[in-house]
Amino acid sequence: MKLVPVDPNEIEELRSSRRGRISYPILKMFLESGSPCSQLDRTGVQQSMLALSSSLGAYARSHNLPVRLIQRKGELYLLRLDINADGTPNTDYNPDENTGGQYTGDEADKPVLDLTPSNIEERLEQEKPLVTK
Repeated sequence: MKLVPVDPNEIEELRSSRRGRISYPILKMFLESGSPCSQLDRTGVQQSMLALSSSLGAYARSHNLPVRLIQRKGELYLLRLDINADGTPNTDYNPDENTGGQYTGDEADKPVLDLTPSNIEERLEQEKPLVTK
């Protein structure tokens, strides 16, 4: 086996990488707006709600963007994690790659319990009365 050097211009239909056709413009527009929360108007978008939500969420996660998507009653909302509702910086948000862009507040300080039969039964007893079905 050997590698043969080739000029990239000789490769047919070689394209440079491109940003998402749908995800990038939507998320860039939202982040540049400075709004802490916005509803997405899907007029003219051919993707279904599920496909759009999935592609936007995957793009935000893979590019470590401070955006959370919320679906309620057939509408899609974008929420900024790095700023509060009044526009001030969110001190609980830590964008470093170790946290994956997740909150590092009270939830991150809780110890993670091992899954043992006794822990599972104890949790079941706590949550059993909370079931509404």
